[in-house]
Amino acid sequence: MKNLILLFLIIISHSSLAQSQKNIDHQSILWTRYYNQLLINNSWSIHTEFDNRVFLKPIEQNLYVFRIQGRYKFNDHLEAGIGYAYFSVSTQVPEQIFDFEIPENRGQQDITWKHEFGKLNFYQRFQFEQRFVRNANTERLTDGTTFFWRFRYRLQADYTFLGKKITF
Repeated sequence: MKNLILLFLIIISHSSLAQSQKNIDHQSILWTRYYNQLLINNSWSIHTEFDNRVFLKPIEQNLYVFRIQGRYKFNDHLEAGIGYAYFSVSTQVPEQIFDFEIPENRGQQDITWKHEFGKLNFYQRFQFEQRFVRNANTERLTDGTTFFWRFRYRLQADYTFLGKKITF
């Protein structure tokens, strides 16, 4: 198992070198988020999130998010979730101000697997999203929506060091 994890980390580190050069745009954004977990019992929980992002120079609304998700814990190593998210995108360029917001509705499903190696815990999350983005141009919302599938993968680890958990 240790060899498999080492191989995976080597593949991830080399794949980042193969990406093409990108344009870098520096923006200052203030993120505020409220996240809540309501435990119903040992297996079920409800997670809610409110997220607001505002550009600072100039001060301009960027994004507002509401998310709700039901989660089921199969055992200490495996859990799954299903949920809904509403996004309201104002602008991605703070100097370009629109008189409208672009709504986006997302369904999501995920499964998270945890593996323990003593004080070191690895988490892998596989997440699918169904994104319904309202069509728009630079002047207004237009008729219809565009549908996208999105797959996300997250590898996370935490280590207990001197009684405190460190996540990376």
